[in-house]
Amino acid sequence: MKVMASRSSLLAYLLVALTFLTVGAALEDKRREVDARGQIALARAADLHLARALLASVKVEARAAAVYDTKEERFLYGKNAGEALPLASVTKLMLATAIADIIDENDIITIPAEALEREGESLLIAGDAWNAHDLLSFTLIESSNDGAEALAIHAGKLIGGEGSPTQRTVEAMNRKAREIGMTNSIFLDVSGLDIDKSEASARGSAADVVRLMRHATAAMPQITRGTAKSEMEFRTLGGNFYLARNTNKAIGKIEGLIAGKTGFTDLAGGNLAVAIEIEPGHTLIIAVLGSTLEGRFTDVEVLASAARRIILGQ
Repeated sequence: MKVMASRSSLLAYLLVALTFLTVGAALEDKRREVDARGQIALARAADLHLARALLASVKVEARAAAVYDTKEERFLYGKNAGEALPLASVTKLMLATAIADIIDENDIITIPAEALEREGESLLIAGDAWNAHDLLSFTLIESSNDGAEALAIHAGKLIGGEGSPTQRTVEAMNRKAREIGMTNSIFLDVSGLDIDKSEASARGSAADVVRLMRHATAAMPQITRGTAKSEMEFRTLGGNFYLARNTNKAIGKIEGLIAGKTGFTDLAGGNLAVAIEIEPGHTLIIAVLGSTLEGRFTDVEVLASAARRIILGQ
């Protein structure tokens, strides 16, 4: 009996010891995992600090600018990035983003006469019928005020409710802006034209424009990819032919460009937002606001080149 009791005690002891060893090993593995994560976090922090320090030395004409790394989900550069400035035609990217939730890309949009009363001329014809996808692409590439108004009227009618169709679309734009985190932006118009010599119809920060471009390229790549082309041909359902020429002169000068939107008014100066794929699955978003007509392109080219060198070591 004593032998059996002794064996039972020994077995119990061994089980307890084994349990302690197992728990100890698990705790050590966890400690190593936490330590590894800490080392990675420190390395990432060091890389971010270095990238920001190097990019901070880059000089741009723009009043505000921001560079965002979508893979690391962090801003690499900012110059007055939170300051709300006139957006000009970058507003049209907000319009496209907002109405993508409202219209179907296969909708047929007939150009209303009132849409052709806006400043700027894109030679749209009243009564002509467009596929919605084509009109969206045309409007962004050509930066067409007439196209933006036609899209806004169509979307506003689908929304319904009080106010004019265009005003309903403007309200939808502001709702969408809040939804995607554009906390320093407000829209009063669908095209971004200045209201007068002292008041802009749309304002936002460079950081907000980055958020907008990031969302747009992820949510509607079939639309935004066309903005990386220098020109695109369109034929309406009415049989009319259009050649849209891109207002973005950085096309062909920035490697990996996958999307872009320009903007310029007297109040805004030169604006430009772009998305650049520097390697498969690794995209940078760059926005500059308040530059000059030509300086906006140089600003983005310089920031893109510097960010690429820093990240890829090229």
